[in-house]
Amino acid sequence: MGKEIIPDFQRGQRLSAAELNRIVRAVRQQIKGVAPGIRVDYTGSEILIKADFSSVTTDGMFAVRVWQDGGSTDGDEDTKCNRTYQVRTLPATAISTGGEELGSAMTPLKRRPAFGPLDVPSDLSDGEIGTGFYDEDDVFFLYDANETLDVDAC
Repeated sequence: MGKEIIPDFQRGQRLSAAELNRIVRAVRQQIKGVAPGIRVDYTGSEILIKADFSSVTTDGMFAVRVWQDGGSTDGDEDTKCNRTYQVRTLPATAISTGGEELGSAMTPLKRRPAFGPLDVPSDLSDGEIGTGFYDEDDVFFLYDANETLDVDAC
């Protein structure tokens, strides 16, 4: 079982502001990476929990939005794609609007072909859907930026 973060108290007992702040910090640490769509805040008189379950999964991998923010090539017959991405949680509606920023200048962990062009997300509009996860040290990794092979139909 996990570490107990809510102290034992009697019904009707009021907790101090310092104790409530400690609980909020502990809850935030416990849910980081497991439930990135949940926010916990303390207003001074109450603890507020806001949940957006659109990006929460049970296996640790969750959907994100990505926008191209660097690199110089999508790849060609001689060069591997080297694009990097800014990543935000799904409620994001633009590269700097909505959701929470998870990282920038991120290279996807999913293998890219050694050569050949990729169709990659742009830096415009509402972004593309990708996937990412937090490791056991609560470090975020972009797994897939929704890059696809850019091939002509036969």
